[in-house]
Parts: sequence; C-alpha cells; structure tokens
Amino acid sequence: MGRGVSKSDLKKIITKVRKLVPGVVIRTSVMVGFPGETEEDFNELLSFVKEAHFDHLGCFSYSQEAGTRAAKMNDQVDEVVKETRHRQIMDLQSEISQKKLNCYIRKDK
Repeated sequence: MGRGVSKSDLKKIITKVRKLVPGVVIRTSVMVGFPGETEEDFNELLSFVKEAHFDHLGCFSYSQEAGTRAAKMNDQVDEVVKETRHRQIMDLQSEISQKKLNCYIRKDK
C-alpha cells in the first residue's frame, strides 16, 4: 500500500519504545483484503502480529469505495477470503491478549 515504513523499521520502533517506556501499551489497526494481497502477504502480516505482541489490535477488511484507485484495481480479494483472514488475525490477537492479561492475575503460592 505504499506506507513507506518497512517491517524491520516497525520492529525496531516497537522494541525501542518498549525499552524506553516500561509498561507501555501499544495498539494498532491492520487491514486485510486490500486489492493484490496474496496469501504470502497475509502470512507476513500474521507473522508480524505474532512477533509484535500488540496490547490491542483492531482489524478491518478492505471494502471498495467508489472513485478510489484501489476500487478500480483488477485483483480484488474475494469476500470469503477477507472474512477468513480477518478471523485469523483476530483469533491470533485474542490468544496474545489472553496471555498478556494472564500476567495480571494474582497467583496463589
């Protein structure tokens, strides 16, 4: 999508912020199903979410908006594929969130 920031750059930023600000909460939003998104692209996103361990993550599926360049692209992603990818991302984030929340549970000795 031409965001101008690499995966490596994002990892470095996240690592630096967590080091400089203990206890910081990092949240983000991601999109699945942008025209041209391949299975490989999606798996890279899934891997990044797994590595980054965001505290909160929202995911939305791309939808065509009339008059935009993306809406005119030929390689639109099928709606079922978008729904499946959305669910995979949110299921992964749910697991990550549960692990993070478990750290706050007081354990008896």
